[in-house]
Amino acid sequence: MGLALLAGFVVVHLQISELNLSRNTVTVAEGANSFLSDNRANQVNALLTFLARKVPPGKTLAVVPEGAMINVLAQRVNPNPCLNLMPPEIASLGEATCCNNFRRRPPKFWFSIWTGFRQRACCSATNPTRQKSPRGLSPTMN
Repeated sequence: MGLALLAGFVVVHLQISELNLSRNTVTVAEGANSFLSDNRANQVNALLTFLARKVPPGKTLAVVPEGAMINVLAQRVNPNPCLNLMPPEIASLGEATCCNNFRRRPPKFWFSIWTGFRQRACCSATNPTRQKSPRGLSPTMN
């Protein structure tokens, strides 16, 4: 009885997994880092194309509040060790630590992604254009 119940759960799990994976029809990025995703991949690909045109290779890029994957796919380095600036990371690392890291090693370019929560401009001293233009690409003012 127990083995049949376990087998039933495995079958249902595999069917749900197949359904979810069959929705992944759009390739994200190119080359060794590419993977399949759902239609949201079109937005990511558009962003990667935009960044390839606007951020020269070798220039640093911070995609905030959470853009580590975008940095990897765009092959642009984030010079800050605080890769995510979501509330849990800021709470655990400390807002002052995150902001001071950006002040010490500011990226050449910033890109802000809307995540649905109210963002704080804690690093406005490093990037004065952030408050005027909360979304979009802006070079760091040094």
